[in-house]
Amino acid sequence: SYNDENYYSTTRYWKEDTHGILQQIEVPRDIYYWYVVHPKISDEIPNYISPDVIESNGSHDNNFAAPPEGVFWRNWLYNHNDEGYPKLKYYLQACDIVWDSNSLSSTNAVGATNSWIAQSMVFTSNTERPHQPVRIYRKHIGRCGEHADLRAAVLRIGLIPATSILTISTDHTWNEFWDEDWIHYDGGSVNNPLLYENGWGKTHASVFEIRSDGVLSPVSDKYSEGSANLTIYVLDANGLPVDGARILLGVWDTNQIRSDTVGFTDKDGKYVFIVGENRSYYARMTSDVGDDPMGGGYMLLVEDVEDGADLTFQMNAAGSMPIVEFNEIDPPDDDLDDYRIEVEYTAPEQVISGRVVFDDIDNSYFYHCLPGTNANFFMTDLVNYCNYSSHFPFDSFNCFEAADEGSAVFDALSYDWWYAFFENYSSLNNPQKILGAIKLYRYEDIGGSGTISGNVVDVNSSEPIVGATVTAGVFSTITDGNGGYELEVFPQIYEIFCSMTNYETSMIGNISVSNGGETTVDIEMYESALMPQNVIAEENADGYAEISWNEPMILQRVKNTSDRDLESYNLYRGLCDEEDFVEEWISVATGISATSYTDTEWENLEAGIYKYAVEAVYSGNNISPETYSNDIYKDMFVTVTINVSTNSGDDPEGANANLSNQDNHPQHQYEAESLENGIIIFEEVWKGIYDISVSLNYFESYSADSLEIFEDTTLDITLNELLIPVFDLSVIDYFLIWNPVPSDRELLEYRIFIDEVLAGTIPQGGVCSWDLSGTGEGIHTAGVLAIYTTGGSEIAEIEYEDGYSTYLGTYAYYPFNGNVNDESGNGFNGEMNGDITFNDDVVNGQSLFFDEEAEYIFCPDVFADAP
Repeated sequence: SYNDENYYSTTRYWKEDTHGILQQIEVPRDIYYWYVVHPKISDEIPNYISPDVIESNGSHDNNFAAPPEGVFWRNWLYNHNDEGYPKLKYYLQACDIVWDSNSLSSTNAVGATNSWIAQSMVFTSNTERPHQPVRIYRKHIGRCGEHADLRAAVLRIGLIPATSILTISTDHTWNEFWDEDWIHYDGGSVNNPLLYENGWGKTHASVFEIRSDGVLSPVSDKYSEGSANLTIYVLDANGLPVDGARILLGVWDTNQIRSDTVGFTDKDGKYVFIVGENRSYYARMTSDVGDDPMGGGYMLLVEDVEDGADLTFQMNAAGSMPIVEFNEIDPPDDDLDDYRIEVEYTAPEQVISGRVVFDDIDNSYFYHCLPGTNANFFMTDLVNYCNYSSHFPFDSFNCFEAADEGSAVFDALSYDWWYAFFENYSSLNNPQKILGAIKLYRYEDIGGSGTISGNVVDVNSSEPIVGATVTAGVFSTITDGNGGYELEVFPQIYEIFCSMTNYETSMIGNISVSNGGETTVDIEMYESALMPQNVIAEENADGYAEISWNEPMILQRVKNTSDRDLESYNLYRGLCDEEDFVEEWISVATGISATSYTDTEWENLEAGIYKYAVEAVYSGNNISPETYSNDIYKDMFVTVTINVSTNSGDDPEGANANLSNQDNHPQHQYEAESLENGIIIFEEVWKGIYDISVSLNYFESYSADSLEIFEDTTLDITLNELLIPVFDLSVIDYFLIWNPVPSDRELLEYRIFIDEVLAGTIPQGGVCSWDLSGTGEGIHTAGVLAIYTTGGSEIAEIEYEDGYSTYLGTYAYYPFNGNVNDESGNGFNGEMNGDITFNDDVVNGQSLFFDEEAEYIFCPDVFADAP
């Protein structure tokens, strides 16, 4: 609404409470805008995406495309479905409520999204790990990261607030949706936050929510049975709080410290981490005034922290925070009722600022408002304001130091400049939010106006200057066709400034204007020594540097009347990062009459990035400022050849290589894919120190750090085959079953172990099952080892008791004996949709045959209670 600054839009939805009663819920404003409207899910860059372009694992921006090729996830995922996959639109339209407070039934919107994702995605991955929901859907595969991004997008499409939860310590991500509170949601599991600790055996360190703008909020106490608070204060050398300090929390894991989460201090230098129990924690602090520990590394905070612990720590920066030094004085006396300044304000919120950790946009920052802050307010005159601006001590009146509110009145003297200002100089990074107003009043019958007028001319030719800007205080005008000007101003004393292209700025001070007065001020301007234009440097066919430029852009009038003639040019050469020291550059030539020059010394120079500078020399030895050329490179590129092979003899075609210069320059990052012979050639690589990585499906990635590349280089790299273990082992009715390894790998056989003793082998192509009936009752361990041509995988093991897996218990068992009933006794019967047929041509049990898109089995409740 144009007239209502507090207007906002939101959404309402129906829910069913635990007693089956329908309730209508309105989503709060901030939750609606952050978790429904916001176009960003987690770390992706919001944009139109081409679904078919493979997304770069480095930049994640190579698949941007304008419509119609590019699509945005919100509309596209709702209305589009790939061939053979269901349409989200139909799932959501069939729902009357958002959730029934219990299950993931397809009759509620949350359950419908879960069913749609189950029909659209397979839990696996290849080397491409996209962040864009559009690309994730087109691939129809992904692990927890891709599932969490797509799940959040689909929930937001259904106008259900959704966010992402991440834990680095246990390497998993999932979601929460909002239903009067934030509800845990991870595929088939809903409102079961202790799933990971009690069901999966995980011990979380830090668990945090990622808001769309990159703000991290700790939620470890929700996902851990026991938690602790670690409060860290960061102080400078004088004991003052350091705001915006970055604290990296580490956790002890497998004989080393691993980065776990990050926080940024508030105005009090404080940040509180909420962490899981029974873990050991470390911290590293960096700030603009010093780091702790100095030189890097971590400091130990606590070992094996206990549930309920509330611990406080201090970290120290060696430098000092900026401070505002002022002397409070009484306001100047004013006996004349002329002008008054009134100030009233509150400081309701501080704004925490920090660099976003998980973002595909480099160097992006978040700004997170939190209650409670204060700010400084001062009033002073021109001289003292200049002292403040230069960080010198200053006198001030009507001061409010570190106040959360304030009001002041000042009867201003009309003959001076007065400044009323809020300031935040003593904060390093965090802004403060201020609400209020500074008002200037004029008493009745005070004020009036006068005029300043005159002519602006060239000091040498006496010709009028047309289009010059004349300024007096806040008043400004442009000279007319005769060089004349007139300003109507308030009565007081002014400094007049006059500026014009190709002229030096003129200033005339102490110009007094009275009420009704007419003051005449004529202005003379000096022509500037104009600079050469468009300096271009390039290497010619002879290996010399060819430098050319255009003469200064002098108006025809100036050429005809100026007393200063352009006589020649001077040329200098230096390294591109030394522009501030041009006086130390090499003088290549002086007195050049032409507008080009060939530097024959170029071929003898050392490798580097150079620039040239040209000066224009006028009569009277009036020399213009330098005009710089483009960067010109001397022997800065080399060729890098990578020969990729595999230890298995597989064709390395499609291997992806990345060369990343440690200077982090975006143009010094290279990526290419190998041809059939495994050769990758980078023809123009910037010299420097590089990190290299090579990856290929089903092979261990190769990486090397700090590789010096300063000449043509050939690298021979052998990729070792990933010895992929079998997965999804289970034991049902004394039958051990597992998923086969990828069909395109050269598998020799599976080796079956019972209680660590080899029980037999299954050759390549055999069924992935083994009869365990001979092991009898009690607890046993079964294992499967995949043997490849290059070696054996890790053994995959499972414990079973009385013929069934013990690690989770049997929640449902579907033998498909002519129906889809659960024969575990738990009652999780399925529902058949379509004309599904049963086959009996497998080794154990039955199988189902689906031949239509709309045929599927729906098991609405089996995942609601399963860990």
